[in-house]
Amino acid sequence: MKKISLYTNLKRDYEKMKNSLIDYDLKNIENREELLTLKENIIIIINTSVNLDKEEETIEILLENRNKILILESTPKLINAQNWLLLGVHGYGNSMMNDIYLKSAIQTINNGLTWLI
Repeated sequence: MKKISLYTNLKRDYEKMKNSLIDYDLKNIENREELLTLKENIIIIINTSVNLDKEEETIEILLENRNKILILESTPKLINAQNWLLLGVHGYGNSMMNDIYLKSAIQTINNGLTWLI
């Protein structure tokens, strides 16, 4: 089963992902220390509702550990997408997007491509 890790502090986001991604092994990450230990995850979904300490350093470590990263925001902005993509993330979208888009993002990123809504 494909591994997906979710880093969020919003219970509704975790429940939404859990219901949307029943074909994946979904793990909720509780803190930055746990996040930085992840290696070779198919996708790490980071909801920007979490205060991501040392954003650049965190993304760099996650990428060095061969993780693929999807950033979700409740109110996506083009400038934020550009900034995240410059850091090397693999996708950017809306945390409230429809299941079909979430699955599309995961499949696209898993296939080695960049995904934007």
